[in-house]
Amino acid sequence: MTSYEKSKLALQRVNINDSLSTNQIVNTTDGFTLFDLYNFKDTMDVEATSTINNKTAKYLIGAAKVVGDTDYLHNLDADDPDRRFYIGYKKIQEYLEDVTKAMMIALLDGNAKRTTTLSSDTLQEKRQIFLNALNKEQYKDQNIKPWNNWRDTHSTINISSVSKTGNVVTVTTSAPHGLDTSYDDWGVVVLINNSDFDINTTDYPNGVPIILTGTDTFTYKKSGSDVATTSVTGTGDIKIGWGSDSNNLHTHFN
Repeated sequence: MTSYEKSKLALQRVNINDSLSTNQIVNTTDGFTLFDLYNFKDTMDVEATSTINNKTAKYLIGAAKVVGDTDYLHNLDADDPDRRFYIGYKKIQEYLEDVTKAMMIALLDGNAKRTTTLSSDTLQEKRQIFLNALNKEQYKDQNIKPWNNWRDTHSTINISSVSKTGNVVTVTTSAPHGLDTSYDDWGVVVLINNSDFDINTTDYPNGVPIILTGTDTFTYKKSGSDVATTSVTGTGDIKIGWGSDSNNLHTHFN
């Protein structure tokens, strides 16, 4: 396997997120494969999926052996003459996703959404934001990016009816939702007091991605039994995640 192929395996997710039914990669001019937003496991939020620990550190300094496509770091096998820790490609990809998001948040202006403008923050401030995005809960600074603004609500819409077929929820709003179809980064937190449809904000603090299907309809994925169209009273908090227009500006800029 060439060094390029190894790099491509590390940067391109083995299981691409299909929540938006689109699979893409982005290539630089030198042929190096980079993350596209659809390669993110979570296209809405910035919470790090993994934290740096002693085993991770061993990988980062070259003291771990990459094996298979497992999600996990493996304990040392006492019978293995190779005394390094084991790490799978999927775990590497999780770390790369975390670091990629943290870099974007630190480097881009404002809340780092829908922009290619670089931040005017000092290098020290950018470093602080980068580390803040990766910190464990007890060490996060809630007064700076990303925790002070990433999960802000864009708008709140009233929901008139919902249905679910094949783990896909269809939502009809009481009035036109007003969301621009040229953007692919919309998400929602549905709150209608119905577990078949409500979004658990503990697991999805910035909502789940949606697909706009009409001026007053959109869909999102949620596992569970089919439910016929049901009239409801409730709201949906509209969120913005990773993405932008068709250029995928968040994960490909020069």
